[in-house]
Amino acid sequence: MTRAAGQRSTGVELARSLAAILIVLGAAAATLAALDRMPAWITGRAHGVVRVSSVTEAGRRLRARIILPAYFPESLAWPPEEILVASGAPPGVAVEISPRGGGRPRLVVAQTGAPGRVPEILVPGTPLDGGSPIRIGDATGRVRRVIGTDGEVWWELAWTYRSRSVVMRSRGDLEQLLEMARSARETP
Repeated sequence: MTRAAGQRSTGVELARSLAAILIVLGAAAATLAALDRMPAWITGRAHGVVRVSSVTEAGRRLRARIILPAYFPESLAWPPEEILVASGAPPGVAVEISPRGGGRPRLVVAQTGAPGRVPEILVPGTPLDGGSPIRIGDATGRVRRVIGTDGEVWWELAWTYRSRSVVMRSRGDLEQLLEMARSARETP
């Protein structure tokens, strides 16, 4: 075998080895990505959203105090039905509250832990209108109607509270929603 033929043979072997390594690394990356998304597929929640057991734990994960209404109408039950935390920039929390006696959530209070918009995965829906400006405490917010993932029309209030975004949605009365929003405070 000539020297040139030997170098070609070595080059071919090197290319095959590199191709095999790239295939193995690609398969490993694809497998890890699929395993990372598996909890979301199993729970039916979006990737990066986890359920937590308390408002305290949600605040710890958000690294901020949770903003909740001080006023709740008698028709709503406490504790919340579900508390979801979304990682990302900014991170967010959604607190879902059901009516007394059970049923689907009737109030959702979502917020960020830092400046930025509330993650869409926490408050999915389709706006029915552009909304109107409304006063919520010292802030100017926006009220609009949204079709929720349940197919029903919800009232939505969105405003900024101490540089953090807050969204409250309700299938109930708009006046009660406004009263709850105006009573919203950071939890201790």
